Amino acid sequence: MNRVATSIGTKVYYGFEAEAGTRPTLKKDYTHFEDCTSHPDFNPEREQIETTTLAQENNKTYTQGLKDFGALEFGFNLTQKVLDQFLTKDTGIIDKAKKLADEGKRMWICVDIKYINKSFYIPVEPQDFGLPAGNTNSKYELTVRFNVIDDAGWYDDLVDDTVTQSSGTNGDEPTE
Repeated sequence: MNRVATSIGTKVYYGFEAEAGTRPTLKKDYTHFEDCTSHPDFNPEREQIETTTLAQENNKTYTQGLKDFGALEFGFNLTQKVLDQFLTKDTGIIDKAKKLADEGKRMWICVDIKYINKSFYIPVEPQDFGLPAGNTNSKYELTVRFNVIDDAGWYDDLVDDTVTQSSGTNGDEPTE
């Protein structure tokens, strides 16, 4: 049966490189963002670089440029666990990402969609954040932003912890 992907059952994870330049591939190396309520569009239009020559008489020509993700905005229910995940001194995501960046290691976000046998991975650095707006009779919804720091793409799903991995590298190339 060919299932249509829905957001139901989608999981967003984060993990850090153990070896600089090597995307973690084992599920045990990632932590599930349990209170994540939304993720951004990872399909930005590429810039168009004009290549028109003087000989053109009718229309301009272009070649593909870079994608611009801008700041990635993820939505979260504001809970003490979310604050602790991000803000705990030395071990929280923000401090840990800064420390590991000094060692040349990156943070990765993985979006795993139920019934799809690939996941979308993107290397990021987290931005610090403040208190979101509050309204009468509503929950607090926190927006956490990340900066993209390298190429993103579709790769194989995370390898279950019980499966042995032979190389531990990310030799596969992303598909677009």
